Amino acid sequence: MAKGRIIEADTAARRAQLLALRRQGVRYDDPRIMDLGYASAGAARKDLTRALQHHHDEEAAEAKVYRQQENERLDALLEAVWDKATTPSPVFNKDREIVAEEIDLKAVDTVLKLMDRRAKLNGLDMPQRTELS
Repeated sequence: MAKGRIIEADTAARRAQLLALRRQGVRYDDPRIMDLGYASAGAARKDLTRALQHHHDEEAAEAKVYRQQENERLDALLEAVWDKATTPSPVFNKDREIVAEEIDLKAVDTVLKLMDRRAKLNGLDMPQRTELS
């Protein structure tokens, strides 16, 4: 293992122990936290803040990947039903004669649901303002 990776692993392990102690309510100036190798309570506090920010950044990156995957899935589904929802199909009578042309209303409903899902996923809808009376 490269020296940098060893340091990263040590830092991650120390931060995990710090986080576990803080979750138990242990104060930053407690000897158990100082024994992890921190020079001061402020250094431990700063390291925990860095760890939480790093975790937040990773979560944001994962959410971005998830959102992209969901958008791609919605694109595929939309592509599959778009023609049915926008192109009129012939309507036949008993004698197999064309009597009219209609779009598939179920496909239209599906398209609208997919569009609504995309708007929610990407935060495109404006918040609804409600008043209490």
